[in-house]
Amino acid sequence: SLVCGTNGVCNDDTGTPVCVCNAGYETPGDCEGGDCTCSKQSCASDCLTCSATSNTTCLSCAEPLPLLHGGSCLAACPAGMYEDKAGSCQACHSTCQTCKGSASTDCTTCDPVGVTGFLKGGQCLLSCGDHFYADETLRDETLSRECQPCHADCKTCAGPRASECLSCKPNVCSKSKCPTTIKPFLDHKTCMHECPAGTYADPISRVCTSCHAGCQLCSGPGDKKCVDPTPDTNFLT
Repeated sequence: SLVCGTNGVCNDDTGTPVCVCNAGYETPGDCEGGDCTCSKQSCASDCLTCSATSNTTCLSCAEPLPLLHGGSCLAACPAGMYEDKAGSCQACHSTCQTCKGSASTDCTTCDPVGVTGFLKGGQCLLSCGDHFYADETLRDETLSRECQPCHADCKTCAGPRASECLSCKPNVCSKSKCPTTIKPFLDHKTCMHECPAGTYADPISRVCTSCHAGCQLCSGPGDKKCVDPTPDTNFLT
């Protein structure tokens, strides 16, 4: 007798028994009869395997569309998703634009116009914070902001060089005299251990600020803060 497997029925209306496969099943090319008849799902061409209830709902995929997402096979995961070890597309953490995993520390790019637009150590953050600056580059015509370290002298900065500081690391020595290795004073975007001649350290910002035009040296703003007699200024006592 003709065996049609569990997914087929025998039809002998023509006088010659033949197996008719159930919808969604077919006989593999190397099957010579028996239980293998009608054993292969006739999945949509994109699928490697598919659902028993729908041959267009993929359960696994193969090249050239190897990635499974929502029952479909794709060449690449959609934006905001990554490929897991099983070859399926999974959602990135909500702070990431693209990623390599599901955690908030697995981001590879951030949304440049989003709230968390700065990439630092795999995380998308509100800002780079102290000791880092945002390195802006165009990647695939998309603006990317990746946090890079400032020069060691800087607290905040606009770039990696010692001449790109925006503020300096505070130190208690700024109230007296600092050693040359400690640089709490900002002079034209460079951190210094003391302000140069002709300037004084602002007591709040620690920015080196020009003395009054009549002073060579000073301890603050105005001609009354000169600490040296000059030809242009009467020394006040």
